[in-house]
Amino acid sequence: MSGAEANVFVETVNGFVKKVKTLGPLGDGEGIKRNELKSRLAEMSKLVPYFKLVNQEKLASHLKAPEEYDALFTKDENRQALS
Repeated sequence: MSGAEANVFVETVNGFVKKVKTLGPLGDGEGIKRNELKSRLAEMSKLVPYFKLVNQEKLASHLKAPEEYDALFTKDENRQALS
């Protein structure tokens, strides 16, 4: 969005905030108790270095053909790279 689209930005942010508020606190919608949620998040945080490592390896790849990108990256990753 450009600076000239302030109203679009405000509408987008307000829509996002409204959606987050309807979801409620993390875990409540799924019926996960607070202690269980903390435990799960602690376990997931241990995986973050591995996610970073995989991304670094992917980004360091020297690919020659578009088909190679499709094989290495997911459609969402490809879409993100193009935007």
